[in-house]
Amino acid sequence: MSSWCVQVSSSRTHSLSRQSFSEHMYIYEELDMSEHESYYFTSVHLSNVEDPLTAWYRLRSLILILNACILLREYHSSVLLHADDLDDELAFRTIPLLAIGDLFDLRGDTPRRIFILGNKDPVLEASELANPFQRDIKVKPNENQYGKMISLTAIDDLVRETLVYCSLFKDHPLYFLVNAYKIYDNVKHDLDEIEKCGRKIPVVVQESLRRCERHKHFINTRPGSGIMARHGAVKNYKFEEHQKRPTFEEIERDFLTLVNDWVDMKLNYN
Repeated sequence: MSSWCVQVSSSRTHSLSRQSFSEHMYIYEELDMSEHESYYFTSVHLSNVEDPLTAWYRLRSLILILNACILLREYHSSVLLHADDLDDELAFRTIPLLAIGDLFDLRGDTPRRIFILGNKDPVLEASELANPFQRDIKVKPNENQYGKMISLTAIDDLVRETLVYCSLFKDHPLYFLVNAYKIYDNVKHDLDEIEKCGRKIPVVVQESLRRCERHKHFINTRPGSGIMARHGAVKNYKFEEHQKRPTFEEIERDFLTLVNDWVDMKLNYN
């Protein structure tokens, strides 16, 4: 049992609490005196954590990874991907991701609620976003769709980082295109390294990468994407009026598809 947990909420928490979706993390249910259900998220990777702020940032980072797994699998299920009359933005917004609540310290006789307001330590938060997994903890990989992805994030830095970017897509509009370009850079770098080792990149991944490449100029240029652009005011960066501006729904769809195809490829390689 971990020493820390956070309360979580979503229409998905009940079903997740009934599943052994990963040995790295899990959700459990508790009933109060009125038989009201509450759900809590915890992880074996907090077994040695003493500091509440570290526990808070680590749990948040792990939830981002789980949310990315849910998002990628649900968003690109066959129904959502091929339904021509489905609004892509609505599909994204209706995927029930986990919302994080209060932190609880479980080390005493009774759980103690810990209140953490604001961003207390950005450097610590960045460190936990980069890697919330304890290297000395080894767990048996689960064979379900979420468990396999989570196990891959525990051992692959680029996959872990990229899934965090996916989970933060809608976190703040100013970071949407910046995160999208980082996703492209990570995947492109990884594919280049794989090809150097003599392994063939599946056609579906190559096609997904090309679709994302079409958006690079729009993402980079302030005349193209305005305040959301990856770069500020740069003299030589232009976006001609006749050039087609992609919708943000198209960008979101193409980049999430790329990550999904790339992760599937890596899971099959492993």
